[in-house]
Amino acid sequence: MSGKQKRPLIYARNSLTTESSGKQQRPLIYARNSLTTESSGKQQRPLIYARNSLTTESSGKQQRPLIYARNSLTTESSGKQQKPLIYARNSLTTESSGKQQRPLIYARNSLTTEWSGKQQRPLIYARNSLTTESSGKQQRPLIYARNSLTTEWSGKQQRPLIYARNSLTTESSGKQQRPLIYARNSLTTESSGKQQRHCFKISLQIQVSG
Repeated sequence: MSGKQKRPLIYARNSLTTESSGKQQRPLIYARNSLTTESSGKQQRPLIYARNSLTTESSGKQQRPLIYARNSLTTESSGKQQKPLIYARNSLTTESSGKQQRPLIYARNSLTTEWSGKQQRPLIYARNSLTTESSGKQQRPLIYARNSLTTEWSGKQQRPLIYARNSLTTESSGKQQRPLIYARNSLTTESSGKQQRHCFKISLQIQVSG
């Protein structure tokens, strides 16, 4: 300190302020748990009006929140008002060029690939299914069974590699491959693509003590 009394920079509880040049500065946050951008030293209103909303950086002017729905994710804003990109709860959208963009996901907890700017239907119709990347066209899910594991997809429909629960299979060249394990908790070696029987050997040791 230079010898003069300096007042605290924060009046509100749990508020975040930027660095001060030595003058009194009011807190940048009026709402609880709000996030604001850096301030050039002037009074700045909070960028967030809704609870737990995410906003982009501000050029120093008042900016309305980018998010109207709870727990929605929006892309960066060029400084103008932007409508939310997400209409469904917990949906994931890609980056927006500044125009209104419809959500990519209609089903709950669905995963979609990158978006080329056009509307894309969800890639997953079944719950907890895993799909590969899409070239922008409609793609059916690769998995019909629950918790099945499939290999990479060359662009055609592929049936799941596992018919039994908790089975382990090797990599597939794109064709249907039967599971390597029929018994629970069995150990097999690597397969060249054909069916392989179990490699277990039973060894008995008898010790006779005289």
